[in-house]
Amino acid sequence: MQISPARHNQGPSPATKIGWRFSADWCAQIGPFTAYDTPAGQALPSGSDLGGGIKIFHNGHETAVQAKTLMPDSITLQTMQFTGTYLALAIDLPGPAIAGLRKDHILRLATHLNTQNCNALHARLNLSQLTKTQEMQGSILGQADQIFADFDFYHTEMGQTPAKHGWIDLIFSPQSDCLLTLGQITVGRRPRANF
Repeated sequence: MQISPARHNQGPSPATKIGWRFSADWCAQIGPFTAYDTPAGQALPSGSDLGGGIKIFHNGHETAVQAKTLMPDSITLQTMQFTGTYLALAIDLPGPAIAGLRKDHILRLATHLNTQNCNALHARLNLSQLTKTQEMQGSILGQADQIFADFDFYHTEMGQTPAKHGWIDLIFSPQSDCLLTLGQITVGRRPRANF
């Protein structure tokens, strides 16, 4: 199993954070948010880079989404008079996350999430292959303020063709004025249990 490099005061390991301490064959933290020096209240147009392989996309006007607080391990976004239909965070997957993916793998994203006035959350895995990009909707699980998005390859054609690039979209449906706080993101994968 591969995990991210050790850090001072690191707390639980990445594998522990996704609940797969002994079964993950790869696990790492994504980020940090390297745009944390962005001034509070700065507008985030669609396509803004938050650092750490994370970008924000939305279909509101250019000043509808603002950075309320940005820190290395968390980000709070605020919408004001948002008239669009979605706000999405696109999270790039490191090469080791998609290298050697098989049909018997399950991929999981874990993060701490708090929202106010957000109607829905969807998670979508995208794998770019030689001639096409395949998509898979994730199953969302939650406990307290932590969410897990699981992507099970077993009943799909994904994982049968090597992927060149992969990313996960977290897609929200914000109301006109909402707050969204996203914490440290952890991604891991493990083989399905064989019985």
